[in-house]
Amino acid sequence: MIDCQNGQEILHALHQENIFIIPLDNEGKWFRYHHLFADLLQARLRQGLSIEEIAALHVRAADWYECNGFPIEAINHALAAKDYKRVADLVLRSAPALIFSGRIKTLRDWLEALPQTSFTAHPQLTFYQFWIDVLQNRADLSKHAIQEKEDLLKELPSTPENDRLRGEFMAVVCRAVTLSGRTSEGIRLAYEGLAYLPI
Repeated sequence: MIDCQNGQEILHALHQENIFIIPLDNEGKWFRYHHLFADLLQARLRQGLSIEEIAALHVRAADWYECNGFPIEAINHALAAKDYKRVADLVLRSAPALIFSGRIKTLRDWLEALPQTSFTAHPQLTFYQFWIDVLQNRADLSKHAIQEKEDLLKELPSTPENDRLRGEFMAVVCRAVTLSGRTSEGIRLAYEGLAYLPI
């Protein structure tokens, strides 16, 4: 594999000649390939490299995106490389921001792409899945299902992140069960959740 040392010069030359690339900003920093050329390059890549070599390229891309503050792109490349441990770590860091900004579908797609072993290794993922289900009115809100989640929460080590997650989870469930008419259960969950949130 050849490492290109003059990528910026090549991009500017291609742009000046109006060949293959489309600028994404006015400063000449971000470009994308024309979609037909991108399709051709991807087809050539699949013909010329093994699955392992392509996965290694996705890992390198994920490294770059993660180091440069682009978690969504990093996750997509890590998924393409089947680097599920990295995906789980990045999803755990990105999930709250995605939920609060309304990007539920993106988060759901990532969670659905992960194998069950990721949920076993990172039980926090289960709560984000449940949170999405609550927001989309798909959650099992039976007492048994909620108790299972509460028990799983209690098994997590006590860290500021896990305590915040416990409090947020309790708030989400509290709201959902209260709206379903189970007010006394909602109140109990609200008090439990308050114990985890910073004052």
